[in-house]
Amino acid sequence: PNHSPYSIAEQYATLETIFPNRVDLGLGRAPGTDQDTAAVLRRGAREIEFDLQINELMDYFNAKRAVKAYPKIEKFPPIYILGSSIYSAYVAAEFGLPYAFASHFAPRALEKAVEIYRQNFKASAFLATPYVIAGANVIIAQSDELAKSLATTQTQFFLNVVTGEKEYL
Repeated sequence: PNHSPYSIAEQYATLETIFPNRVDLGLGRAPGTDQDTAAVLRRGAREIEFDLQINELMDYFNAKRAVKAYPKIEKFPPIYILGSSIYSAYVAAEFGLPYAFASHFAPRALEKAVEIYRQNFKASAFLATPYVIAGANVIIAQSDELAKSLATTQTQFFLNVVTGEKEYL
């Protein structure tokens, strides 16, 4: 939501031109930041439905718009739908795209989201069968005590997000 589909198409096409077949494109609807920063990035633009933004982006890659994205790339990029909600499972299933679920943000929703994605998946030119990735935080250390200590940084970060604190560790 922080960038227009047109700018994403051009940025991806530039990366694909420089590094062919090495960049995948993950699309999510969360701002990835606090609400104040998200508002500045959007510069007052009205919120547009996520599925409409995906369609617009795909149109730029397919050259189906009057305005063309440059540089032109020869093949459609690998696109993944990123999400931490049930809504994103429906979007990924509808478009027939791989689904990367942020279970480190919403662990309780993982099983339901994957179930919804698999049950509603529509085969597409991108993918014949459902493909799921589950993101998880893993903390590894030389001892359990050290790992627990290191985990407190992550816990504090999530507490800051929930409480709206602006101080980041």
